Amino acid sequence: MFAKSGVSVWKRRACTLFLLLLVLAGCRKNAGLVVTPGQGTVSGIGEAALTGILTGVYRGEEIPLPKQVYIRSQNMGPGGIRMDRETREVTVWTMDAEGHGHIVTVKGEDVTTDDTIFDIPEDRVIQAAAFGEHCFVWVTAVYADRRFSGEEVHRIDLDTREETVRDNVRDLFATAERQEGEYGRFQITSAAVDPDGDLWLAAGEEVVVLSSNFVLRTSFVSRGYSSSLSIAPDGLVWVPSSDGAAVLDKKTGQSTAVRLGTSPSAIVFGES
Repeated sequence: MFAKSGVSVWKRRACTLFLLLLVLAGCRKNAGLVVTPGQGTVSGIGEAALTGILTGVYRGEEIPLPKQVYIRSQNMGPGGIRMDRETREVTVWTMDAEGHGHIVTVKGEDVTTDDTIFDIPEDRVIQAAAFGEHCFVWVTAVYADRRFSGEEVHRIDLDTREETVRDNVRDLFATAERQEGEYGRFQITSAAVDPDGDLWLAAGEEVVVLSSNFVLRTSFVSRGYSSSLSIAPDGLVWVPSSDGAAVLDKKTGQSTAVRLGTSPSAIVFGES
């Protein structure tokens, strides 16, 4: 979550993006990995396909940023970082001291800062943001009395710079009122854009899927969901859960549990 603030000295330094630091000691093929279908099996996923995903330690790489912008890597999430596998360019979204959002592209030692792509009003904060292949989306809300309200989702076409907005985003979540009552707040914590251009939003125990023009397609509910959404190369969405991960398929509406015995902080897909 981002709020408008001044840029302190540490923010002006080069920021290190820890894309993933997930250490699972003693993971071996066929050792301790159990796949448990939820409503049904997800096509192409089975125990044999998943036994090789835990392959050691992945460490962050230092990304130089211009002095006038900053990020907070702990709030970035997998969706807020994009890498072009052919050009090796890394793209992230950043903020400046005046509350303007910028896209920064890094290739080796070359750093390019885009023009302002969005402004955050003083009474709002960013809850989540993500890149798609041709778009960038972000969610804002009003924060007061330790609660969020007035959630809005914005989408900008990176080719045409056309921006669209959907308000009353909370109404798309069937569990919003219950979460507010049980936990004292409702908060959208993660966003992702899949290869079809559909937008995924996570808030507590619910994940919703919206079309590119913000029409609700489907939703998934589980009290075990936590942390950030990640798009797999096959288009399925992975979300960390209380004891591993859940694999969500919007076409079938099914969720498959991958039990790891721990809750990963994030899931990131690299090259095969």
